[in-house]
Amino acid sequence: RYLSNDRTCCGTGQWPQWPGIHTLWPIGCGHCRGGPMLRAVQSQWRFKTVVAAAAGGAASWWWLRPSDLPSDNPDATDPFDLRRRFVTTQRTVFPRALAEIEAGAKESHWSWYVWPTPPFVANIFGVDVELSLSPNNRYYALRDPPPNHKSGDAAAAAYITFGLTDGVDLRANYMQIMTAVAIKIEAGANPENLAGEADLPKLISSLKLFERVSRNGVDGEMNAVCRRTLTALDCEPAAPSTA
Repeated sequence: RYLSNDRTCCGTGQWPQWPGIHTLWPIGCGHCRGGPMLRAVQSQWRFKTVVAAAAGGAASWWWLRPSDLPSDNPDATDPFDLRRRFVTTQRTVFPRALAEIEAGAKESHWSWYVWPTPPFVANIFGVDVELSLSPNNRYYALRDPPPNHKSGDAAAAAYITFGLTDGVDLRANYMQIMTAVAIKIEAGANPENLAGEADLPKLISSLKLFERVSRNGVDGEMNAVCRRTLTALDCEPAAPSTA
């Protein structure tokens, strides 16, 4: 129904750029692309994207409610379950992760527990919802206890003060790999090639979290490493937490 009487796109003599789908999808030819039909489609897709994000956030919240979070750990000395989630994995994975960064490119899957992030939360229609549907992202997120389970500041503070445990120092490992990231980028490495396109946002999110919780004299050495790496990535530090 989007074809004119002369069977071209809009009567200008130009055939649709994608004739196989044009009658089902009003993309338009080179003359009418960007017209009202395409704008209507774009508007419809924006609405569908918002609805899908809201639905995904609701599903994520239900699947991983506060009572199901790994921070509900009966060990009072480790309320954020850092030993099981990070120490155990880093004991075997960290040397390989550091070697990959120093070689110039992340190649295997370890970002969840080497540069951990806060929960991935977005504001949808005035409500903060967790959008991540990845089980690994949710499991390894640095998450505070309810009612602040959409923030990770307290968990990150515990992470950098956990100390040497089972031969693993989470704070030292974090500073070592972030320093390696900064050195490579300062030397001209492409951030996406170094961290991976999918993991670069996680890297930045992690740095902003740890920079924020270590500022104001809490941990000057950690803060300096995070700021150096954020500067290399051309990123600003995070705003103060309101949680």
